[in-house]
Amino acid sequence: MEQKNDFTSESFLSKLESTLTVPFQRFVLLTNSYGTNRLYCFVEGHDLPYYSIRIEAISGITCSCIDSGGKKNVIAVNDFIRQRNDYSNYKILYMVDHDYDDNSNIHFSIYVTPCYSVENLYRVDNIIEKLFGLLPGDSNYLAIKSFIDEKRNEFISDISTFCAWYYCVKKKERDTSIINKINLEENIDSSYLEYNNDENGFSITSHYSLTQLNSDFGTSISQDELSDGLKYINHDINHIRGKYIFQFIEKLITFFNSDSSKKGPHRFIKSPLGINVDRKKLMTTINVIAVTPKCLIEYVNKFVV
Repeated sequence: MEQKNDFTSESFLSKLESTLTVPFQRFVLLTNSYGTNRLYCFVEGHDLPYYSIRIEAISGITCSCIDSGGKKNVIAVNDFIRQRNDYSNYKILYMVDHDYDDNSNIHFSIYVTPCYSVENLYRVDNIIEKLFGLLPGDSNYLAIKSFIDEKRNEFISDISTFCAWYYCVKKKERDTSIINKINLEENIDSSYLEYNNDENGFSITSHYSLTQLNSDFGTSISQDELSDGLKYINHDINHIRGKYIFQFIEKLITFFNSDSSKKGPHRFIKSPLGINVDRKKLMTTINVIAVTPKCLIEYVNKFVV
């Protein structure tokens, strides 16, 4: 009979931050129920829908993903479990976003996304075929593709300076003792980047400058530093903050929803799409447009076999 794990003792809890007790307790309950017959994966939280289906597809093993409440907690869980011999027979994976962090000291048993975050793996190019169900040759396929390409490039151009500034802030924190406690919201404020979805179409307009960002957030990023940051961003969707990509996809789908459901005339799609854009549900709904990088497949195969 397989031994049950017990992490309810005070000696165990005293070693953990209070924020870690919930994912650990969840892990304990799962291992007590399924033992070594299941794959366990600690994720940051928002990325759970993305990883669960892909890990099972790659490994062929039922996977229980555990919301750890953030990157730091995933790393802490990994550090704690690696120190315990009684976990050697369990198949456990750990997933974190790259962010604008220096991840060189993260243990090799933790998977780090090859781009800013999981949201960057949701490719807007795939919306037409995998979400709208249109194929090359279908009516309006090329028009929709051209429109999406145009808006994606417009979005990247308008958001790049903001992301370059934030990249510089994070880099400056690593390189100096200057700490700017900046907690960005999931969505970029409309005073910086404005989306308009009306009878005139779908548009994106930026309203910020480096001077304004430094003033609003109390930072001191120079123009030269910003130039270096822009070189890093390099108009590359993989280097854009992932939460903003998700917001862009959400706004774009909202536009297509509106266009398809109005009485007419329709610009692109005549049949109502009715795609639920609730943020929590949307992550699962648009899972079909996300790609699976080769490094994720290699990681899972390495630590599951």
